[in-house]
Amino acid sequence: METRCGIRDSRFVMAAIAALVLTAAAWLPLLWGMQQIDYDKTPVQPSQPTTYQGPFVCVARLSGCNAEPAVGDRTYAELDALADTDCAIWEVPMGAQFGQFRFQIDEDAKTATVQAWTAASRYDPGTGSDRDEMDDFTLGWSFAPVGGQQTGPNSNVWCDTLVTTSYWPAVGVTSDSGNNRIARYDVDLRGVKYVAWLRTDADASLTVYVDARIY
Repeated sequence: METRCGIRDSRFVMAAIAALVLTAAAWLPLLWGMQQIDYDKTPVQPSQPTTYQGPFVCVARLSGCNAEPAVGDRTYAELDALADTDCAIWEVPMGAQFGQFRFQIDEDAKTATVQAWTAASRYDPGTGSDRDEMDDFTLGWSFAPVGGQQTGPNSNVWCDTLVTTSYWPAVGVTSDSGNNRIARYDVDLRGVKYVAWLRTDADASLTVYVDARIY
């Protein structure tokens, strides 16, 4: 009798465990879906406890010049319609908290004016009273990079001096400017989804490269 009861108890425990496993498996997709949020058509996953350290990537190669975008010409579509040599739109990777920028230019002592326009969204979801407000580009920073003597990767030089004016969303920190090395600018990117890079100087003989990394 004890053996039979033991067998029954064992079967009961196994059945209970199997039921729990099946129930958990059935709920997992729903729980995962509840954690996902779509922002600007980009899935947002739960935050991770570690900080991502990104490499530098080239986000703009500007060989053309433009006037500052007019008041009525600052939507995503209007800036995106400019030639790639005149304006480059960088989509900030999801999860980025801070960014670091550096510049390259043709020769030592050459300078240019580079503007960075920021936006929090691109699309305008919803209809009627539920329609969300699309974000136009807002001037974030203006840079005046000056070429140094350290050789760059594109038959050019790194900019060793960087004069920056901050408008929005945050004031960053310029590092190692004026020391004939590579000047950098670190800034808080939280709340920024897109950065549109363009030049407003008049020297069309120059090509300015913008590199960015996130962390």
